[in-house]
Amino acid sequence: ALRTQRIGILRAALNHPEADSKFLAAEGLALAGHPDGIQVLLTSIDLLAALVYRQRAVLALGQLAHPRAFDQLLLLAKHEGHDLQEQAVEAIVHLKSGPHAEVIFNRLKQIVKADAPGLKLHALTGLRWFNSPEAWGLIREQVTSPDWQIPIHAIGLLKHDVDPDAAVKVLRLRLKTESQYYL
Repeated sequence: ALRTQRIGILRAALNHPEADSKFLAAEGLALAGHPDGIQVLLTSIDLLAALVYRQRAVLALGQLAHPRAFDQLLLLAKHEGHDLQEQAVEAIVHLKSGPHAEVIFNRLKQIVKADAPGLKLHALTGLRWFNSPEAWGLIREQVTSPDWQIPIHAIGLLKHDVDPDAAVKVLRLRLKTESQYYL
């Protein structure tokens, strides 16, 4: 009963005159799995002044995994240098069970193969949630990346690997390679 009451309060807050309040209500609803505030989240991406709220709107749209969010998230994920690109890359993966799975996977794969470390970190996180053997293969490949941030992140993701034996194998290779630097 208390949960239903809280959802009702959030729904009522969608009509608040202040944009930030509307956004916070829509975000809360999305994180609870209720699509009532999807339009507020979609407009928040473009209209809110605070970048952190715009980033959170993108992530909430991803968590909601509503098909209406796909086009906007894909557009942001493809827009090089956009302030919301990293969040969109991570968020869009939540729509992987829909008809756009191949498009989403190919975008993440393209980013992982490119030379954009910050964006690559978010793509790797997205691949973790994609959770396919091919996605895990791409993550494992990054364990030997020369950019120090990428292997650390990839190794952290391997605790969720669907193939623990493959994860251990790539970690052993990394340790062997790493120890050669110090001999």
